[in-house]
Formats: sequence, C-alpha cells, structure tokens
Amino acid sequence: MPRKHSILSIAMIGLLAVTACAPSQSACGRTDEAASAPPPREKVLTAAIQREIASFDDRITGATGGAAFRHAIEVVTDGLTAPPVIEGQEREMRLATELPSTTNGGWVVKPDGTMDMTWKLVRNAKWHDGTPLTAADYVFGVNLRNDKEVAKQAPAGGAQYIRSIDTPDPYTLVTHWSQLSLLGQYGAGLEPLPRHILEPVYKEDKTQLQNHRYFSSDFVSTGPFKLTQFEPGSHQEFTRFDEYYRGPAKVSKIILRQVPDTNTMTANFLAGGVDLVLYPGIELELALELKDRFQREGTGHQVIVGMREQANNWELQVDPIYARPVNGMPNALVRQGLLQAIDREEIAELMTSGYSPVATQQYAPGTEGEFYLKDYIFSPNFPYKYPYDPRKAQELLAQAGWTTGADGMLVHSLSGERFDFLVHIRQGGAQLKHNSVIQQNWKAVGANLEMHTLTTAEQNDNKFIALKPGAGHVTAGITARRIHSSGLATEANNWTGGNNRGRWNNPETDRLIEKLEVVIDPAERKTAYREYLDHSMGLVAFYPFFWEPIPWIAAKGVTGMLPVGTNQNNWWAVDRN
Repeated sequence: MPRKHSILSIAMIGLLAVTACAPSQSACGRTDEAASAPPPREKVLTAAIQREIASFDDRITGATGGAAFRHAIEVVTDGLTAPPVIEGQEREMRLATELPSTTNGGWVVKPDGTMDMTWKLVRNAKWHDGTPLTAADYVFGVNLRNDKEVAKQAPAGGAQYIRSIDTPDPYTLVTHWSQLSLLGQYGAGLEPLPRHILEPVYKEDKTQLQNHRYFSSDFVSTGPFKLTQFEPGSHQEFTRFDEYYRGPAKVSKIILRQVPDTNTMTANFLAGGVDLVLYPGIELELALELKDRFQREGTGHQVIVGMREQANNWELQVDPIYARPVNGMPNALVRQGLLQAIDREEIAELMTSGYSPVATQQYAPGTEGEFYLKDYIFSPNFPYKYPYDPRKAQELLAQAGWTTGADGMLVHSLSGERFDFLVHIRQGGAQLKHNSVIQQNWKAVGANLEMHTLTTAEQNDNKFIALKPGAGHVTAGITARRIHSSGLATEANNWTGGNNRGRWNNPETDRLIEKLEVVIDPAERKTAYREYLDHSMGLVAFYPFFWEPIPWIAAKGVTGMLPVGTNQNNWWAVDRN
C-alpha cells in the first residue's frame, strides 16, 4: 500500500520559532528595548543549498540563482509586511507599522480610477552599515527599478503603476498610483535601496549599476543578518545584525553552502557537516527514506514536509508561430484532450507519496482565491477536474482533426503532421520520472512525447526559454499575471517580459485579470475570482499536476523550523542547541 501523509498547508518558505511572539502581537520584537538587548551566545548554523547565488537583486541584474536567491534574500532583508504564520490570521507587519486600508485612511480610491496608498515605517530600522532606513530609500528603490536604462526586469508588485511618491516625513510614504490595483496592497514592489550607497553611482554613470559589487559581495540590507563573506560557487556567510529593529537573532552566524549534488548533500548532513538541507535539496522520496532511518536509529534529526503555493505544472507553448505541432496545443480541444490522457492521480502519488493532491485549478491551498471559492472548487460538480479518461481524450483529439494512423500515432487530417511533442525538463531525476508517466499515457492515445534536458546555457538563455516549442516543466505559482499579455517576452524587453512563457495572448483573459486586480468589495472579488477561473480552466490555459511538497531536513537541536512558503523572512527566530 502506498504510504499516506497529512498535508501541512503553507504560505511561504521560512524558519519560524515555535516560541516566537503570538500573531496578535503586531509590534513583536520591534521595540528599542528589544533591539538593545545583549546578543545571545555564539551559535553557527550551516545550511546546504543546491544552486549558486548570482545576485541579490533580480530586477536590477536579471540574475539571482533561483531558490538559492530566495533563501539568501530572506536572511538579509525584510519587507513592509509578511504573510500570516497561521492561515486565516491577519498579515504580519514588518517594516510597516500598519496595513493601509480604506477604513484607516491609508488607502484612498479616487473617482478618476487612481488611488493613493500611505505607508508608515518603523522608526528604528537600520541598514547593515548603521545608516537609518528612511522613506527616501523607498523612493530611490522604486525610481531605480522603473528606470529601463538600469533595470533588466520589469518592476514587481504593480510598482510600474506608481506615478509619484511623497515623503511628508522621513518615515511616511504616500504612493500615488495611475490606476486602481490590488497588486501593491501588501507592499509588493516597494523595496528600498540604500540611497547613500547607490545614488552617487547612479548620478555619475547609471550604466555601471548592474555590475556594481553592492548587488553581490558588498550587499547590505535591513534584515536580521548581514552579509560578511561572498564566495561564488562555494558559500556565503551572514553574521547576526545586532541592531536589527526586532532584536538580535538567536544564532550568531548562518552559512549557506552550495552543494549541487544530492548524494554529496545527504552525505554532508549525515556526517554533521551541515545542519539544514534547504529546498530544493533532496527529493521527497529520499527525504522520507531518511525520516524512516532517523526514527529507527533515534538520531533526533528531523524531516519536515510542507506544501508550497506553487504547482508542479507544464507551461504550454500556445503561440502557433512557435508551437509544434502547429495544430497541437494552440487548440483548446487538444489541450483538454491530452490533459485527460494524463493519469494525474498516479503522478501525484508517485511524486509526493500522498503528501499532495492533484491540482485541478490555479488557486493554491491557503491563497485568497481558494478561500473565496473553496465550496466551488471542492464541489463534486466542479467542471474542470479533467479526470484521466483516454476514451474522452481520443474523442476530443478527433474533434480537433487528430486521428490515429496505421502505426497507431496521431496524424492531423489536414496538415498530415504527426503529433510529436517536446517537453523541456531540468537536470535531475524527478522531472524525468514524472514525464515518463506522461510519455506512456500519451503513447496509449497516439501522441509521441520526447524529453529534452535543458543545458545550463539554455536555462540561462531568456530568448530560448521564451520561444521554446512544446512545453516547459516548471514548479511555479499559477498566478493570474502568468498569462497576461503584458508578461510576454520580446526582443524589446530583452526577452524577459514576465512569466508568460507560454505566450498566451487573449484579450478576454487580460480583461478578467485586470478586473481581478481592481475589485475591492469582497462579494465582487469572489465573483471576479470565479469568472477568471471559469475562463482560464475552461480554455485549459494551465496544465497543473500537483501542489509541490517541500522537504527540509534539520539536525537534532535545530528548533523552530517550519517550511511555510517562499517569501517570509523568519531566520531571525530559528535556534539551535
């Protein structure tokens, strides 16, 4: 019998101490008294990660290093707010003292469709060099990331809609938006940059900023740890910032060590060379084997598995200019037919050992969309489950002009092309195993699936990723903006654009996404979520397989470890004996 495990529903990847302040304490750790407390005894925590950190700012430099960047940026930075520790509770305040709202006057919607948002900053936050953090640093950060001569990627969180910012005092930001948008309601896109360090460089020669050492070896920010050593391809060291506005962290130093090979990473942990194996590190199957071993041997080591707000899915190339076969995925009947030719239940069990259910739509567990539509999504009559049904798949493919030839393979009745399809996968065994199931499923209905393992050069080639035929196998949040036409990569935006790597381009899709981003009233918002889901899943814009489980491994004595998402900084609270 396959083993079953309960799901830990999560919202971000972080490290949370079980003894951290209660969620209701909005000012937890933010007092001057806490910040001036004597630092704890010396404790060093070494964590293993697979990929190298290329940069600490993907918007400016265009390169980060994937999950390695997310872990590192959590160590050294803080946002204005953070998602709640417990699902359903209020958002946590970090560098902001309160969340702007229409009731407290911080969010003002104007009759002409524009809006203002006011953020109040904590008064005791500092950059790692001791310089006070002020509103001017946020203004500088927004302006720099909106400067197309400097930034390699578009601003995040709708910051491109911020037309101006006022700073009535050093700790107040009044952002004036050119349109109503929910993208910035939690402070996304408002990320400061140290004006005292970068402004002189910007004024002298802005073209030099992308290669400035600030974004790598000389990085400073406002988080609980400061960068003290940057060794590309090897490791980074972060030392506790004792002037951190929430008070000193519990450990004195964090070392992020790059260990690309899974076997080497596991061996290092078992030998005591590392205390944590961070996601993505080892695959779930190996993590569960280690969990059984730790329990048998009584080592006290821990394996914790949660679930990301990201789906294991395919990005389908739907642009007929680049899609192959031409009469394949650009056709909604083909997309549905071949999705129903995939046994996603088998894949979810094979790849997650029962930790994750099949993802039947784009609203991840714990997100606002799922909250509003839970009754609809989990109804027995939900129309977009697209269950495994080879007979139904062949019927839909036949309607789209694909019939079985003499050799058992699908041939298009008009063009004569065979259904030869290519999926691009990353290096490693997990995606290969996953797509081997799809390969056999599709063979049964006459579709030929080939797998191409991306080279390092291809993975870093924005144009190749934007125009590749077939599908790309990714683990990513299936957010609405992922298929908005504004996210198309083009030569004009250096083939970066946004996350619309399937080149979805549909005016009605754009309209529904834009509606979803401006509706504030809860009842209207629920309707907007429903309209967008019905539209996108009715057209089979996504190929979701399952919500991605994330295993972390911690040595005995490491406390407070809880994998709860990808964007909350809580290294401040981790501890070890």
